[in-house]
Amino acid sequence: MPDKRRHSRAEAGFKAEVVVDGVAAEVVTRNLSMKGLLATANPLVVTGALCAVRIRLAPAMTMVMEGRVVRSDEESIAVDFLGMDDESFNLLHRLMQWNAEDADIIDEELQKPYFKE
Repeated sequence: MPDKRRHSRAEAGFKAEVVVDGVAAEVVTRNLSMKGLLATANPLVVTGALCAVRIRLAPAMTMVMEGRVVRSDEESIAVDFLGMDDESFNLLHRLMQWNAEDADIIDEELQKPYFKE
């Protein structure tokens, strides 16, 4: 079955927090893209919720993305990123390039808008 995804994915096992209504739920990412993530399940994270995702890469290096939970079940959650600050975008971009099979594809994908104004 062909992959219909519009954005490249990178396998990634980062500890992350998904913050919904001020409550932080710990998860572990399974994969990341410039537009979202798939992570382990947490019962505090429900489909449709607006959230913030925080991924600490180093003590002084944290990515923060705003998103919406598009799927939440017993096995995993999926978050669609709605936006992020420039620093988080640049960190995620570099992370995707480092982990992509072909780093040039990530740059090609950036030619199309990721987020709507």
